[in-house]
Amino acid sequence: MRPSLFPQRAERSSSNILPRPYAQGQALAPFIGKVLGVKPVHIDFQAKGKQRSLNMPGIGGMDITALEGAGGRDIIVENHPLSAVPNQPAVVAKSKTLALHDHGWNWNISEKNGFYSPFNIKGP
Repeated sequence: MRPSLFPQRAERSSSNILPRPYAQGQALAPFIGKVLGVKPVHIDFQAKGKQRSLNMPGIGGMDITALEGAGGRDIIVENHPLSAVPNQPAVVAKSKTLALHDHGWNWNISEKNGFYSPFNIKGP
């Protein structure tokens, strides 16, 4: 039971920007029990150094920072089965904030582990 959120200006053709299994819902389908709804939302994503943030006004957001590994380098996990971005390594991180308030859900799961990966997205 996970809500689906799409960028506010997304068009049907936007699904072409995702790798085929993701665009067709095949890659994440095993983790979805029931779609609660789909609606356009404004998404503000920022990446600065080892920090990432995402804000969806009125719905939720997150702030995450990479954990420091040996020699101050990022801790990288490769070839893991739960990657949100296929064929990309994940950087191990910790959330400062993570909240989702939509479809009757009221999640506040801050100060937990997390991951982020490089990705490219284009839109109209």
